[in-house]
Amino acid sequence: LRNAREQIKAIYEQPPSLAPHFRPIFDIPLEHRLKMGLQASEQWISLIKHQVKATHHNFKCLIRQHKSLKTHFRTMRCEARAQAKERQLPETPRKAHRRAVQAAVKEMKEKLYQKRR
Repeated sequence: LRNAREQIKAIYEQPPSLAPHFRPIFDIPLEHRLKMGLQASEQWISLIKHQVKATHHNFKCLIRQHKSLKTHFRTMRCEARAQAKERQLPETPRKAHRRAVQAAVKEMKEKLYQKRR
């Protein structure tokens, strides 16, 4: 029981950072924690250890999911290069038609909005 109480005091002196969905350590004051029985205090200590482990694991997973900013810029540069290369290729019939349609729409808009002015 003395060992468990020392561990509880150590946890309260240097509280670990836990994920926000876990209950804060200071919800229950230290005095009440020290009055708990041996089994309850050991269970609480093991619960805190598990929460610390789960928090650390979840943080590692989160970091693994996110890419660094350099990676995003690298991807954007590759994309820009691919688009530039695509622009240099000769026009396919589909591209020519699409550009002609876009030009026609632009002309129609200009005519429409000129009349209203």
